[in-house]
Amino acid sequence: MYVSDHGGLLRARNRGEQQVTPFELFFDLVFVFAVTQLSHRLLEHLTMVGTLETLLLLLVVWSAWVTTTWVTNWFDPNQLWVRLMLVTVMLASLFMSVAIPEAFGERGLMFALAYVAMQVGRAAFAFVTLRDSLGVSHPLSRTFQRTFTWHVAAGVLWIAGGVLGGEAQYVLWVFALAIAYGAPMTGYYVPGLGRSRTSEWPVEGGHFAERCRLFVIIILGESLLVTGTTFGKVEVSTANITAFVVAFLGSVALWWIYF
Repeated sequence: MYVSDHGGLLRARNRGEQQVTPFELFFDLVFVFAVTQLSHRLLEHLTMVGTLETLLLLLVVWSAWVTTTWVTNWFDPNQLWVRLMLVTVMLASLFMSVAIPEAFGERGLMFALAYVAMQVGRAAFAFVTLRDSLGVSHPLSRTFQRTFTWHVAAGVLWIAGGVLGGEAQYVLWVFALAIAYGAPMTGYYVPGLGRSRTSEWPVEGGHFAERCRLFVIIILGESLLVTGTTFGKVEVSTANITAFVVAFLGSVALWWIYF
């Protein structure tokens, strides 16, 4: 089932492989910042608990990025309303990224509110715009209606965890993360709305692959920038030169493995 360019918001599916737009690369810069924040947080919390906390936050960031990528696999970022939606998601992502260092402390609620606003708001936009152009009974409209329902349900847990803090935060956020990753496995099943099938929302695989490739390139570029900037601020010594070369070779090795 392929959907044509209804209302000018959806990508046309009959024009060959979809291209990654410059705005999508611009959007990814916020998530590169998020990855940088995660790495800095891990360095400051090199304990088992700190590692597990950072892993949870990494899975949250990945969920936000890949879900947005899935939406832009359908919606055309060159269209004004889609672009404005993505700008709003970028702003929420920036708030989320800023809160990462203290996500299990003073900024837990800020992190949760930003993430929930991003997930719920994006799904609401998709459902409302598709409902108006395709009709509420259309499979693609129904899919986003179901995802909206799941994001709202998980959002309650994210916000509650951010408010309560402590051990309750760990429990609620792990449960909420399980919902985020488990929902697609159930076809986003909602009582009364049924479940979605992959045949109802086929993705354009080339677009997904290219988004991942370019995202990795940007992150590796950031790692080289941090390596060079850090080396420029320290004393020139055998140990620091060795660390500089090892960091550079590590970035090269990551590029070589991926590409």
